[in-house]
Amino acid sequence: MVTIPAHIHSVNHVTSVIWYRNGTQLDPESDSRYTATVSDNTLATLEIDSLRDEDVGVYVVVVTNSDDSIANASVEVKYPVLPSARVSPSRRTVEVGDSVDVVCATDGTGPLDTQWTAENGDVVADGNRLTIATATLVHSGVYTCTVSSPFSAAQATFDLTVLTECNVTGSTNGRLQLVEMCNSDGVWSPLCDNEWTQEDATVVCRELGYREPKSVRYETINKTMVNATHISCRGNETALRDCVSTEPPVNAVCQLALVDCSPDVT
Repeated sequence: MVTIPAHIHSVNHVTSVIWYRNGTQLDPESDSRYTATVSDNTLATLEIDSLRDEDVGVYVVVVTNSDDSIANASVEVKYPVLPSARVSPSRRTVEVGDSVDVVCATDGTGPLDTQWTAENGDVVADGNRLTIATATLVHSGVYTCTVSSPFSAAQATFDLTVLTECNVTGSTNGRLQLVEMCNSDGVWSPLCDNEWTQEDATVVCRELGYREPKSVRYETINKTMVNATHISCRGNETALRDCVSTEPPVNAVCQLALVDCSPDVT
């Protein structure tokens, strides 16, 4: 509900109050959203229920008394301005490690409240600025800027794509040795797996376009691998990213996953 007040130069016995918006007369009797009243012959008010976009504009009230003389014919109320949101550019592509700083331009009759939310609905920033200090693959997605006022709300979206060069590694002749995969930070991660299985190797070869693994091997190294990943596949996945991956225990001795794929291309 929005109330538009207009102070009038009073004369006794006010008989009619007519409101206009952008030159068009409003009819409270036929449109229940509008209620026009006069208090003590000095204050004319227009109440608008369920505010809509078409309600924005310049309002003029005309008040007459019992002698049909105009008591006030020039009260302009430029109110309200519904909120708006705009993000420019609306999409951006960055690389892993880049910083992202986006501003949501807002307008409207305040007070205004602005928030950024991720695709899952989590609030990622209060205010009109979205900042990501170091972008990773998990930051890819559509972010929504929502600006709210006491009258309405508006939204704008920002589509962020984070790229990395790593997908899957291996030689084109199918003789894959050290198995690595791209982790969520967009960096190469060696598979440090003490339970490297035929099913795991099958998924690797399938992703590279080969029929089946020719051999499955370990290589034990007596040191901890930085950014190492443990993988667990059922064997029917199309790519390593579809398997369950976890980080190995801290300070664990790695057994690196090795495999040779069959030369028969599917």
